[in-house]
Amino acid sequence: MTTPLRLVRAVELVIGLALSVVLGHGDGARAQVAGPAAAPGAFRVVTDDAGRFWYERSADGERFLSIGVNSVTDTQHQPRAGTHYYDPLKRQFGGDVSAWARSCAETLRGANFNTVACWSSAAVTDPGLVQTPILYVAEFGADRCLAGLRPGFEAMVEKRTREVMGAYAGRGDVLGVFLDNEMPWWGKTAWDVRPTDTLLERALDLEKGDPARAAAVEFIRSRHPTLEAVRTAYGVDADSWDSLGGIAMRASAAPAAMEDREAFTALAAERFLSRSTAVVRRLHPGVLILGVRFAGDAPASVVRAVGASCDVVSVNSYSPTPDSTKKLLARHWVVARKPLMVTEFSWRAKENQSGNPNTRGAGGVVATQRDRAAGFREFVSEIAAEPMVIGYHWFQWADQSPQGRFDGEDSNYGVVDLEHRPYEVLLGAMREANSLAGQIHASSDRPLPVDAPRSQGVTYTPGQHPGRPPQMNLMRNGAGPIETWNAADAEVAIEKVGGAIEVRYRTGKEYGVGVSFRGPASQALSRGPAHTTDLDGYEFIVLDAEIARGIEVHFHVNEGGAKAPWSEFDTSGGDDAESFTSLPMIGTGERGVYRVRIADLSGQSSWGNQGGARRIDMHSVGTVAVQLMGSEKSGVARLFDLYLER
Repeated sequence: MTTPLRLVRAVELVIGLALSVVLGHGDGARAQVAGPAAAPGAFRVVTDDAGRFWYERSADGERFLSIGVNSVTDTQHQPRAGTHYYDPLKRQFGGDVSAWARSCAETLRGANFNTVACWSSAAVTDPGLVQTPILYVAEFGADRCLAGLRPGFEAMVEKRTREVMGAYAGRGDVLGVFLDNEMPWWGKTAWDVRPTDTLLERALDLEKGDPARAAAVEFIRSRHPTLEAVRTAYGVDADSWDSLGGIAMRASAAPAAMEDREAFTALAAERFLSRSTAVVRRLHPGVLILGVRFAGDAPASVVRAVGASCDVVSVNSYSPTPDSTKKLLARHWVVARKPLMVTEFSWRAKENQSGNPNTRGAGGVVATQRDRAAGFREFVSEIAAEPMVIGYHWFQWADQSPQGRFDGEDSNYGVVDLEHRPYEVLLGAMREANSLAGQIHASSDRPLPVDAPRSQGVTYTPGQHPGRPPQMNLMRNGAGPIETWNAADAEVAIEKVGGAIEVRYRTGKEYGVGVSFRGPASQALSRGPAHTTDLDGYEFIVLDAEIARGIEVHFHVNEGGAKAPWSEFDTSGGDDAESFTSLPMIGTGERGVYRVRIADLSGQSSWGNQGGARRIDMHSVGTVAVQLMGSEKSGVARLFDLYLER
């Protein structure tokens, strides 16, 4: 069998371009991808004469982009009891794995996909399909970015690699392997940039006997040999090396602390990547290592380490338009100098066959399946033209459970629904776009990026409002309700007690809990999203509160149109839908005042418009929020007053 994507050299592609565009499936635009006859490791990464990257099969020199779908699997990870989920062997195929796998392969090939991508069943085979297994070389711990600092790491990598690759023994359809997915390289999570909460703080939070904590302490001692030097450099209290912890460090924004955080992250990444890839290559010589599937952006030192150790940099991106993804890819290329794959992207539709509510999950929510199809066409036509892009993988094969998968996501991501019925409109668009992707790539004259797009610093200039009071209270007479929010592993409830608000919380390990306040009703705008207020003219956010010792306190300012980064933004209030956050302050256990200059806020990477002007628009504010974080702490915080101050 042959694939509808032409796997040929660039010169041949350009010659056949006009005919291929007209015919779509003409032989001038297709050739066979690697099948079972190819030996493991028989693929490589090459460039053509114009510097465009391709995968190449060593046996015959055929070149191609990896065009795939994630999670082509008949089983679900930890399905919730009482939920309805994709279970094709039970409901459609009478337990016949081979029949199900053939059906999947036919659908994929019919839509011109050539890759059975991450988290997929090894049973889905076809001469025109390759596989990209994921190894999870450090297993699944929240601190696995630090695993390379521990003895025994190589043994763990070998164990995991043997377990996963056993399903592919003797087969020749493995294009390459991923080491992991969306690792928390920023420290707390995979996507939330917190300048003073990094891998260094995570390491210092570990138990005293953990080798990764010992490595962090030795790293600090190599740069600041005495505790007095640490206190001077960081401006923190440290009575002993054992007492030096993440809580104290998070309160320091000293230049030396910032430099050390960056250097320690680089050390952890280099150890993880160099040690793990050496083991994988020893066990599977010549296998392509496809990176760690960044959740969008990542620290530059980590991207650089992936470039040094891996063959490909893999990136998950759910931006609503291709432009943001192209900027992200350009940054990674300039740092890593390795080709890139977009390993997750998707759109969800309100109109779907599974009854998905789309309340949780990444990616934009559109109205119809035709809108999903349009998003796919636009994305592929733009991304395939990037010379350093070597493939793209759609998330995912089947819809999620409408009642929520293991982590609560409940979205219409599938190319098939829960009953294995195809989304014909979407698959038709995929068939067309995929058939042209190789041609677009081969004929693109875009140059490789030379400079990474630079991020702007945040600016804020308060307006002159002499008639406004010296302080503007945010806890009373709000234009809208006080709202709470929390991570999936956290809990929060609020109660008004006297003149204060009591916040009962369990912070969990992720991003904790928050309470969001609206501006006064007297400042409500007549335009823009509901409850948007004009809070311009102030310089400080001030909180009077009693917060337990060691709890991190952050302030957030969300402009009126701010939503999840992949959303469509309502900017009718005059803002550009950005979100801003403060560095952490640390609770003392006593009543005190927490004060932050608004101009010192930084852009938030996990919320709001990531393509905004990086200007704080206090004339159109949706909410001002107080966030509480900590390592699985429970307690009660008492908020006595929250106000803006001149």
